[in-house]
Amino acid sequence: MDGQFSRVCVRTLIVLCGFVTILQAGPQRPLDEAAFRRLTRTGPFSIDVGTKGTFRVPTGYRMVTEEKMEEFGELASLPILGDETGLISMADRPTWFSFLIVLNEDPMKGLDPKLLNDPATRMRLLDWQRQFHESRRSRKGSTIVPTKVAAWTHTPRYDEKTKTLTMGVRLEAENEVQKDKVNYQSIVYGPGNTIVILSTIVDAENYDKAEKEAGKLAGEFSFNAQPVDAAAGQEQGEDTMFLPKVIGGGLFGAVGVLILFRLLAGGGGKKPVVQKRRPVAR
Repeated sequence: MDGQFSRVCVRTLIVLCGFVTILQAGPQRPLDEAAFRRLTRTGPFSIDVGTKGTFRVPTGYRMVTEEKMEEFGELASLPILGDETGLISMADRPTWFSFLIVLNEDPMKGLDPKLLNDPATRMRLLDWQRQFHESRRSRKGSTIVPTKVAAWTHTPRYDEKTKTLTMGVRLEAENEVQKDKVNYQSIVYGPGNTIVILSTIVDAENYDKAEKEAGKLAGEFSFNAQPVDAAAGQEQGEDTMFLPKVIGGGLFGAVGVLILFRLLAGGGGKKPVVQKRRPVAR
């Protein structure tokens, strides 16, 4: 998909029996209220997303920022791979959490967003889901987040106005520690092929609330737009210095013509030799 967009605005814990239930850590290292407060920050504030955008954590939400993700993941038994920009939840009595990740590959690559109802297109995206969740499997043992994709819970939809792809799948528990989850995703497309995902994890019985609360966060992205002319030239392989070159060449040529004209008209500063004609006898 075309990643050239001018600007997209895509939209702590008074802990938290609810959050401890969602982030059920192992018995040896529980995530208590003090640890949660220490490792999270309440909105509103903004963070950088890659090199081309920002994300605003609004009032009523709380985020684990990038530098604290590893410690938080160990306490909460979450799969932290090191590429996450942060983790977001509601500030008060949260029932879900959402990973913020910059994607390296476009799940819609080679697909037409107008054909999301096509069975073949949906199958391609479901295959992408399986690959994505398998790639998120923890390398440090089991976590509370399953990676086995079962089926769609939210079929793919693309909003052309906000450049946002939404979809969701059911994740099946793979051991006695886990329980079935729903993964609801908002994938936002920014300029320069910047693609970010809010990957929300929630218990199956609470997914409708998570869809509403986490879905708003897609509107909190903003991106640094490239100059329109330069962007168009780079995309089409054109010379973005074409006009300055033409203007410069024209001026140079005009100066050259004036110099040549003066030389021809003035003879390089010498007076022209005039030959007198003799009268003809009649």
